[in-house]
This record gives sequence, C-alpha cells and structure tokens, in this order.
Amino acid sequence: MIDKLARHKRRVDEWALRAFGRVVEEVGGLGWPEEWIGAVREMIPGGKGMRAGLVIETARAFDGRIKPEEIMPVAAALELMQAALLIQDDVMDGDELRRGRPALHKRIELGLGERVVGGGKKAESVAYCLSDVIFFVVLGVLGEEGVAQRVRVVREFVREFVRVGFGQARDVVMAGGDYGVEEILEMYRMKTASYSFGLPLKLGAILAGQAEEVVGEMAGLGKVLGVMFQIKDDMLNVFGEVAETGKSVGSDVVEDKQTVIRAVVGEMAKNDGKARELWGYFGKPMGKGEYGKFRKMAETLGVAEQVERLLESRRAELEELVEGASVPDGVKKLLREVGAFVVARAR
Repeated sequence: MIDKLARHKRRVDEWALRAFGRVVEEVGGLGWPEEWIGAVREMIPGGKGMRAGLVIETARAFDGRIKPEEIMPVAAALELMQAALLIQDDVMDGDELRRGRPALHKRIELGLGERVVGGGKKAESVAYCLSDVIFFVVLGVLGEEGVAQRVRVVREFVREFVRVGFGQARDVVMAGGDYGVEEILEMYRMKTASYSFGLPLKLGAILAGQAEEVVGEMAGLGKVLGVMFQIKDDMLNVFGEVAETGKSVGSDVVEDKQTVIRAVVGEMAKNDGKARELWGYFGKPMGKGEYGKFRKMAETLGVAEQVERLLESRRAELEELVEGASVPDGVKKLLREVGAFVVARAR
C-alpha cells in the first residue's frame, strides 16, 4: 500500500521544494545562514509522502479522469504542513532524531556550537521560526490561481489545522496527568486523525467534486484510520527498532507522553504490583540497559497484546464503516488497503 501512495512522492517533493525555494528567493537578502535553509530543504522531502498520496489516490478513486498533476499544489501543501509540524513536535517532545538523523533543532544547535551562549534554547527557537516560514509557504501555495476547488480546499485546511493546534495544546497540558484510554483516543482524533487522514480523504473527495455529505463520510473514516495510525505509532515507539523506525525509541516513556500504552499501564498498575513497578519508569531518564528492562517487563505483562487488541477493535470499526459508506467500490478498496497498511507497518 505504501508503494501505491508513495509513487507520487518524487513529483510532490519537487513541487514542494520549488514552492519553498521560490519564496526564499523572493524574500532574499535576509542574511539567513545557508545551513538553515539547507536543513529545511532536507526536511521537506524526507517523509513517506503518505498524506499527499492519500489525497491523490482518493480523488482518482472517486474520478479516474483526474490527473495527479491537477492535485499537486494541494498534495504539496499537505507535505509542507507535515514538515512544519514535525519540526515543532521534535522540539516539544525532546526528540533528537528524525528519520535516522539529528532533528532540525539539533542540527541548528550543532551549527551554532559554542559561538552562542544558550545555543540549545536558541536553536529550538530558530526551529520554530523556520516552521512558521513553511506555514506561510503553504498559505502562498493554496492562494495561487489554478488551485482546484480553492475556496473549499482552503476552508478545510483552516478547519483541520485549527483542530490540530487545539489538539497539540491539549496534548501539552495533559502531560503528566493520569488519563484513561478513551480520553487519549479523543486527543488522537483531534490531532493525527484530523490532518493525517481526515484531511487528505476530505480533500480528495472535494477535488473530485463530491457533495458535502460524502466529504463528511470521508472525515469519519479518516478519524478511525488516524486513531489506528497513532495507536500503531505508540507501539512502535515502545516496541519498535531504531533501525526500522528512524526515530528515538522509548522517548514517549522518558517524556511521560500521553499515549494509549501509558494509559493501559496506568490502569494495570491499580491492581498489579509488577505493573506499578513498570509505571514508575514513566517520566524518568533511562539508559539503554534500563530501557531494555522496561521493554521486557512490558512484554511480559502483556501490554503489547492489550494495545494490539485495541488496534484490532478500531480496524473492525473501520471495516463496518467502509461497508456501509455511500462511496464507489474503488474508494472502499483504497480505504481497506490503507487500513491494512496502518496495522502492518514497521515504521
């Protein structure tokens, strides 16, 4: 499935990089260090291209006459937004790795070196500023003449990323608190489910000229897919391998981040001494050896199995919704393929 979504990646990346480069050239003379610009250029095409692929494949599943190049501005805007959000996520989560390389703020910090007092904090601030630059590049892309269904597209972008902003703020405020699984899943619906799946699916339907009722159906399907994706992400952060994920494994535990895994362990800790011991690891620095003990204990207690069952229940919910959706068979086939990919992915 990822190959199907990623087949448009090269053209989308080229489009996004040209858009970014065009803006940088237009406002040239600001004295920006070339390493900052270069770091952002590398960040933009670094992902899997899943969101861009989703919007293109969804539109074409509705209407096979649509050519991918007609959707490139919208697809590129999605990938640019993703790059900007990941820059901010890495700073907020304290992640030092992104796709197997130093995260953007760490690259900037290394570039500043000892030349600047408080280089780490300033590097984080610079990273935020660069993410803001990308946000405004997106605004320029969507405002260009020739963008199909421009008014509807911009409206959906605004709505979804307002939800993402509130969802991220809720995530930050919830850190360190004790929340149940359903509360965590609701937070996921506001974040990952909104912009990673709900928005691409809705945009694909809009670009194919579908009515608002159908767009609403796609939004509901996207929420379920997004929750599934984030549950799997939680599992990979704890039980994955750096070589496969390209991200810092275990950072969610060290940062005491609100995840379904944390919620499951918290519930187990109310009645199980071993689970209470496991609960004590959350929010504390861990070396490689300590993390190995945490992971082994979590596996022994059946944490992974419980979260797997949670993921499977969402997959069953997706199948029920797909079966009853008033969309063409080609769209249903695409949704089922995406669901299978989300469950099986290793990174």
